[in-house]
Amino acid sequence: MTESSATSNFDNYIVEIHDNLDRLREIPGVDEQCSVLIGDLAQAYSEHPSPMQTAMCLSALFSGQKNILTFLRRASSKIELKKTKIEILQFLKFFVETASNKILPYAVELKTVLLIIFNVDSASDVRAAIFPILSQLMELSAGFPDMESEIDKMATTFLDQIGLQGSKTTATIKGLSLAFLGLLCKCFPEHMRKYSDPLLLGQILKYLHEHLVRDVVKFEMLIAAGAMEGLIYYLVNFVPSSIPVQQSTLNRNKTKEDEKRIKEEQIRCESDLKRVYIYASRAIQTQDQTNLNRYALVKAGLELFAQHSTLFTEYLYDDYPEILRCLRAWNAHDNYDVKKIAQRAYDTFLLGVANALKESNVKTPEQRRRAVYTFQYFIKEFRDKIDSPELEIRDLAMGIRGYGIFANACKLYGTEDDVKFMFVGLIQRCEQIAMPTITLSQASDVFDERFYALPNLLDALSAIIIEMTNIGEEFLGPLERLTVMTIDYYPRYQPKPQATTCSSVIKMILALQTKPTSYKPFLTRIVSQAIIRCCSHPLKSTVEQQIENIEPDVSDEQAKSLLAIGKTITYENYIPLWKTILNVTSLKEFDTSTYPIFDRQNMLVSLYDEMIDSILHIIDRLDLSVDKEKTEDENDDGTTTTDPVFGMRPVKPKDFEIFYNLVDFCQDLLPEQSPDLFQKWIFRFLYEIITASTKYPLVSGMYRFVTLVMNICLKLNFFKSDRIIPTTRGGIEMMDIDINENEQVLSVCTLVRRFAHEVLSRQKQYRDDLLISCLQFLISLPSECIDYDFADYVPAIQLALSIGLTYLPLAEQTINSLERWSQSTALNLSNFYDQILPYLDDFLRLSHDQGEDVNVRAIISSLQEKTRLNSKTKHVLPTRMLKKAKQIKHVYFLFFLKQNFYIKFYISIYYRQTVVNSRQ
Repeated sequence: MTESSATSNFDNYIVEIHDNLDRLREIPGVDEQCSVLIGDLAQAYSEHPSPMQTAMCLSALFSGQKNILTFLRRASSKIELKKTKIEILQFLKFFVETASNKILPYAVELKTVLLIIFNVDSASDVRAAIFPILSQLMELSAGFPDMESEIDKMATTFLDQIGLQGSKTTATIKGLSLAFLGLLCKCFPEHMRKYSDPLLLGQILKYLHEHLVRDVVKFEMLIAAGAMEGLIYYLVNFVPSSIPVQQSTLNRNKTKEDEKRIKEEQIRCESDLKRVYIYASRAIQTQDQTNLNRYALVKAGLELFAQHSTLFTEYLYDDYPEILRCLRAWNAHDNYDVKKIAQRAYDTFLLGVANALKESNVKTPEQRRRAVYTFQYFIKEFRDKIDSPELEIRDLAMGIRGYGIFANACKLYGTEDDVKFMFVGLIQRCEQIAMPTITLSQASDVFDERFYALPNLLDALSAIIIEMTNIGEEFLGPLERLTVMTIDYYPRYQPKPQATTCSSVIKMILALQTKPTSYKPFLTRIVSQAIIRCCSHPLKSTVEQQIENIEPDVSDEQAKSLLAIGKTITYENYIPLWKTILNVTSLKEFDTSTYPIFDRQNMLVSLYDEMIDSILHIIDRLDLSVDKEKTEDENDDGTTTTDPVFGMRPVKPKDFEIFYNLVDFCQDLLPEQSPDLFQKWIFRFLYEIITASTKYPLVSGMYRFVTLVMNICLKLNFFKSDRIIPTTRGGIEMMDIDINENEQVLSVCTLVRRFAHEVLSRQKQYRDDLLISCLQFLISLPSECIDYDFADYVPAIQLALSIGLTYLPLAEQTINSLERWSQSTALNLSNFYDQILPYLDDFLRLSHDQGEDVNVRAIISSLQEKTRLNSKTKHVLPTRMLKKAKQIKHVYFLFFLKQNFYIKFYISIYYRQTVVNSRQ
């Protein structure tokens, strides 16, 4: 379906339901017909929810006299259209979610219509359907002035539903109203302050008291869950009072009923904050709830602990064993959603207890005795889990996370030996996870909980390491294996565990940084191993080519094969991990008190240096040699070729795969991530690569590496005499080099000039990827390196433009370089226009009517292609083919050419003509 036809259909659906509404009394089954139309509208939108489609749907739904809102206004009192209204509200929920901020211009009007439906319609399920949309609108429009003026109206509307006037309101509506009012307190705290306490908070606590403390006639879970959910939102911006209410004097002669009533009254007279804690604790009690089909109340109670446990620090001493038991029980539950919330609640609960044990909160001897007892209780619980003979990954991970959270308390209430004992026991158990029975390649379709436990292990160990004086050499091995394995499994995680993995690796490196004797060997080994593992996967170009080779109509077996190819891991899956780690100085989730910015800057510099050093070390160790394959019929083959890679094959194909992955890895990472830290490595990196290129001249990746360095130099203005030297720590570190700055620039320039002349000589006999890699290096050279012998480079520029007719990225790079060189006063590029400009004529002759799209891909010479087809015994050196670029029409390239070089083209022609006339 085209976008224009989709828009027409949207309008037609809206018009048709309006027509049906006009003939409501004339047509039987109007509700069914309209609900079908809305279903078709929802399907038409959900098939292609692109930005353009969303804009068109916005226009159809909210513009004009007949739109979805006018329909809802007219239908609000029509009980016959109940199904249609529910369908519309369900679609609007999905639409608001996808449209996001684009809905804001219509947010107030949509809110008004939803309130009309809520006040007019008597059907509970129709009224309930407005709350998800209202909640989305409130979160999207927080701080939106037009919506702020509507808060009072909404607050009074829903407060009526939970107050005395709402006695006939259903449990569903009461629960949803309580939750929504809490959301208003979260999104619009200034406007809700006058309703927050005691009006709203009093109603929430009243309902929770009735359903969780008193024996009500009928327990309404939806009311209790809604009140708890509203409380979660409420606590974001408002903290209940911690002052208890004065209790009345009661008679001493008490019956059993009196005792029960007194206990209920005692809870009611507690401070509001403690009442919140009591109700949340009762919400997660496992008695009579483990077999529930609906977990709304339990999830709300767990979520409250997950978000706000730190508010209850002073109350956690009272019944922490029971809370711990409940949280562990829900962590082991079969319901996935309950389990995920329980894991967060467990961590936040332990954090609250650990905060209570901090030295600043323990002042008297009695408080210290109590703190020691509490600490010993938790440590024993953690140790029992960790030392359990049956390896339950979930229980082990919980114990390990507890150890990490209580590491600081262990130092306060124990000795250095206690901390070391904790670490030794933990590292021994971690070995069982760090040495799994299956590898990453075998785990592509296997879910193993230990994969997801690895970041937790790193977090716990790093917290303990910070509290230790030093780390023995014997423990570095397990720590390295654990860290490298966590990095190795990174592509298999979901987005949220991936973010956790990044922070866990950073925390481990920062923790080891506090141990100078262990830090350097640890960092060297994990960086080297991590890079090798990242680059040991199939080439990205190979995977893409396999996907392209699949025919459109595929069999079931081919479809399975395509799915397996699509799930194949490449180096690219690891790039977000490395980018996050190299952005360590700007990550907001790291507390500056625990992880000072100076320490993170030190980590960045040392990590970057290790990464560059490891890359050079890996390149040096790879065997990229090739040999010529000899066959029996070699002398009978009448084909002759000057291609030096023809008939060659790598001695070690896996080394080639690692190398070309490493090239792509560096090209994607180094230019954008802290390029200023690369400056002190420029000479050594170039020297090592040029030396390797002399050893392996037929490997195109070597020239791509040098091109990468040239591009970084251009970004840093490395060859400019007036460039600004950074004053950051990275800039200071760059000065730590054997030769001074000017000597380094001179040495690099001399090295590049010599190598460029070698490449000019070599490339004359090269073909295909090898040739293009050489040309890309030559056109990436700065003007300072080619100013006095530019004439030698003109033939290469001409060749690059000729090849650029069929490989447009090369043409684009060449024209960009010409533009850059034209700005150099020392180069005088205009002297060579008469040799270069004629090669642009073919680009200008291209027209849109000469053919279809230009298929932009790596060039394969006709001779090499012919040889491959005619001789199965011959092999061609498997160099990495260039990435397939996006198809570009001739007309678009002409536009690009005009933008970048067209003006200079005509100026140059005029200049040449002026010179000719003057000579005549």
